[in-house]
Amino acid sequence: MHSNPKMRRALPLLGAIGLLLAAIAAVIISEPAPISAKPLAAAAPPVTVVAVRAQAFAPTLTLLGTTAARWPSELKARSSAQLSWLADGLEPGTLVHKDQLLASLDTTLLEAQLAQAKSEVAEAKLQLTRTRLEQTVALKMLRGEQNTAFGRREPQVAAAQIALRKAQSSVASVEKLLADAQIRAPYDAVIFQRRVSPAQHVEQGQVLFEIAASDSLDVKLPLSDGQWQRLSGALEQAQISLEDRQQHRWPASVRYLAPQAHEVTRQREVVLRVDNPYQRAPRLLPNQQVSVHLRLPEQPVAMRLPASALTRDDEVWTVQGAHLVKERIQRLQHTADSVWVSFADAPREPRQVVVYPLLSMLPGQAVTPLEGER
Repeated sequence: MHSNPKMRRALPLLGAIGLLLAAIAAVIISEPAPISAKPLAAAAPPVTVVAVRAQAFAPTLTLLGTTAARWPSELKARSSAQLSWLADGLEPGTLVHKDQLLASLDTTLLEAQLAQAKSEVAEAKLQLTRTRLEQTVALKMLRGEQNTAFGRREPQVAAAQIALRKAQSSVASVEKLLADAQIRAPYDAVIFQRRVSPAQHVEQGQVLFEIAASDSLDVKLPLSDGQWQRLSGALEQAQISLEDRQQHRWPASVRYLAPQAHEVTRQREVVLRVDNPYQRAPRLLPNQQVSVHLRLPEQPVAMRLPASALTRDDEVWTVQGAHLVKERIQRLQHTADSVWVSFADAPREPRQVVVYPLLSMLPGQAVTPLEGER
C-alpha cells in the first residue's frame, strides 16, 4: 500500500505545530498564580518633643513708656512794669524751692494806685457815716408819719455801703498785684526756660519762666487689651523700674490709672511716678522714651518652653498617649530662645511638648515622640 505523496510532505509541518502547542501549554501550566498585595500599615510620623514640668516663676514684663513733666507751668507778669531785680543763676535746669524769690517788678505805679484806692476807701467810709446820720435825722422827723423808703434814706445808705465795698475791693486788688510783683516759685521746681533779662520792661501776661515740679516725673504707659488683662490684678504689687537708652535705671511706682482711653490709640493708660528725677546724675528728662520693667508677683505654676514650640496662634501641641493634643496657654514672658507659659487646663501636669510644629498636624493624630534637646 502506497501512501499519498502530499500526505508525506504535511507530516513534518503538523509535528512542528504540535510541538509548539505543547510548549505553550507547558509555559501556562508552570506560571505561578498571582499573589494578592496586602496594603502595609502606615507608620506614625515622628515628632520631636521636650519634657516640661511646672515650677514657680516671677515674670517680668517690659513695655515702652514716655516721660512727661509734672505740673508744667508758665510764670507770667501780672502787671506791666520794669524788672527791678532778677535772681542770679536762674538758667534752664536750675532747681528752685517753693516760695523762692525769682524776680521782682518795679512797684512805683502800683504803690500809687494802692494809695489812691485807700483814699477812696476812706472817702467811702465818710460818705456812709454821713448818709447814716442823715437817715437818723430823717427817721426822727418822720416819726409816726407814713413815709417811703426813699424818705427813710434806705437807698442812700445801701448805695454808700456798695461804694465802700467797691473801694475795699480795689485796695485788695492792688495789694494782690503788689504781692504778685514778687515772682516766686509756687512749688519745688526745675526751670525749663527763662524768658526775661535784667531791667527788661515786661507787659501784663508776658511769660517770665517755664517751670515744672522737681519732686517727681510722670511716665505715661499705654497698655493694649491683652497687657491690661495681665496687669490689672497685679499692677499694685509689681516692682517697677525704668531704663533709658544708656541703661541707666530709676525705681518707679504707680501714680494713677487714666480714667479714660487715649483719644487716638483707644488704649488704656497707666501713669507712673519717678521721684527726684532731677536730683541725680544723669537726670531723667521729660519727653524721652524709656523701657518700663514690671516684675509681677510670682506665679506658683509655670512652664518654660522653647520659643519654637508656639504656633502662630499662641497655642502648643503636646503628645498624650502617642496622639497629638492642641492646648491653649497664657504667655507670661518671652525671651530670645524660650517662653514662660501657663497652661489653661491642668497647669500642674507634666507634658511632652512638640517643638517645630507643622501646619499639617491634626488633633488626635498618632505620632511617635522623639525626645529632643532643650
